[in-house]
Amino acid sequence: MNLTHLLGRRTDLFEDDIATHKDKLKLLVSHSRFLVIGGAGSIGHEVTKALFKRQPRKLHAFAISDNNLVELVRDFRSSFGYIKGDFQTFVLDVGSTIYDAFIDSDGAYDYVLNFSALKHVRS
Repeated sequence: MNLTHLLGRRTDLFEDDIATHKDKLKLLVSHSRFLVIGGAGSIGHEVTKALFKRQPRKLHAFAISDNNLVELVRDFRSSFGYIKGDFQTFVLDVGSTIYDAFIDSDGAYDYVLNFSALKHVRS
């Protein structure tokens, strides 16, 4: 199914911008450290994938679902293999003291992207 056509578009909304700035985007991502909170949810997964493909220096994804994180890693490994940067996933609740301890010990991120949901969203 072509969702772009279903939405009445000929191309993806950001396709031209991403193509125009492809080199600049890859350079920025490859020199940056990212934390994606809710990285295994539907939107977080896609954003994490877009970052992973551009070889970030550091990419950490947090989620409260270990099953979804396993699927995320399987998807990346089977589709793209490995990256040179530090890619890790963590089962953490951002409201916990364990999260606070993690950030205190390794909180060096250039970008923190929060895609966590307030409720469980069933597929």
